[in-house]
Amino acid sequence: MFSLNLTENFKQKFERLAKNNAVLRKKTEKTLLLLFRNPLYNSLKTHKVETKKIGVKFSSVVSGDIRIIWDYGKFGVFILDILDIGGHSGKNKIYK
Repeated sequence: MFSLNLTENFKQKFERLAKNNAVLRKKTEKTLLLLFRNPLYNSLKTHKVETKKIGVKFSSVVSGDIRIIWDYGKFGVFILDILDIGGHSGKNKIYK
C-alpha cells in the first residue's frame, strides 16, 4: 500500500472540476483508492505521459476524458505525489 500526498494544485483543480459533479467526485475517489492499493492496477491504465507544466509523469484514468497525474514520492518508496487532475483533451487538457 502507498501513502498519497495530495498537492494543493490537485486539491484546487479537483474541487473546481467536481464541484457540481457527484459522479466525477465518486470516480476520482475510487481512482485514488486504487492508486493507494496498487498504482499499476490494470483498470487505471497507468502510463507515462509528458504534461504541459510538470514534465514526464504518470497518468491514470478516472473517467472517459479525466486523468490523474502523479509520480513516485522523492523521499519514500511507498509514497505517491498526486500532482494534477484534468482532461485528456479539451479546455481542461493537461497533456502536452
